[in-house]
Amino acid sequence: FLSGTGTGLLLFRTAASGSYYLVVRHRNHLEVWSAAPLPLVKGTTSLSAYDFTTGSGTAFGAGALKQAGSSYVVWGGDVNQDGVIDFLDRNLTSNNRTLSGYLSTDCNGDLVTDSNDYTIVLGNRLKIRQRP
Repeated sequence: FLSGTGTGLLLFRTAASGSYYLVVRHRNHLEVWSAAPLPLVKGTTSLSAYDFTTGSGTAFGAGALKQAGSSYVVWGGDVNQDGVIDFLDRNLTSNNRTLSGYLSTDCNGDLVTDSNDYTIVLGNRLKIRQRP
């Protein structure tokens, strides 16, 4: 789990030593993968930082991140988590308009599904998950 600022301490106690992609998933955003596998050594406590916000080259694939000012962020709007932002996400968001709570259709995190969320889905339509 990551904090509200996007940071977290990740421990992989039982993973075998090797190279692994770092994957970030969120309930209504496209998942994003690190640009390359990262080394992991079982039984060590050394930690490395990985920052997706610093540039498009930190994620696997072309256009896997969206530029927002000087930072890079994941694409919002994949409310059904099928790997593509499309009419299905649009329909779900439209059907949930005026509902409140921790819903996948609340793309901006204000606990209400409304036109602001619908705008996010429409603005990011046809974006797809990219995996190695």
